[in-house]
Amino acid sequence: MAALECEAFENAKARRTTSLVTALYRIFQEEFCLPPMAAAEAAWNSSQALENFLESADNADRERALPYLQRTFEILRQQTGARFDPAVVARLQLHRWMLAADGNRQNQLPAAISEILAMIYGGSASEYSATAAAFAKADRLLASGMPEPARQAAVTAWRRLAEQLKARSQDKS
Repeated sequence: MAALECEAFENAKARRTTSLVTALYRIFQEEFCLPPMAAAEAAWNSSQALENFLESADNADRERALPYLQRTFEILRQQTGARFDPAVVARLQLHRWMLAADGNRQNQLPAAISEILAMIYGGSASEYSATAAAFAKADRLLASGMPEPARQAAVTAWRRLAEQLKARSQDKS
């Protein structure tokens, strides 16, 4: 998952739309087990959000990504049965991207990511603080143009999240 996430970001920055959509499609199928048509629609919307964000000159212009993000999270909610507000999660994701792009505010990334994880996967934001810190490190490295260290940090983050979700599901049984 980490490699796909980094690959998607690199493809978006390089404006390789087909490769971006393909990587996102695989993420939606592998991480969220979406059926092919839903994964394709989510991947397209997500790619449009990321491309609009990266093409924008400032945060006000980056708001153009929001409708695409919201549609992506609507699809996720519909397909997974999760109980989150797509508009709220989309806004948080846009905020996450803005924080990662702003070298002066990257210290706020873990809090934003914790909120996103809690909304998508359930639980409280504080439960995801260590996992969010690992994702934030990957975000910072990607934003700094260091893809290999970012990939390694993302592997750690995804591993942490998988372990955390596994433990949560075992607690429920």
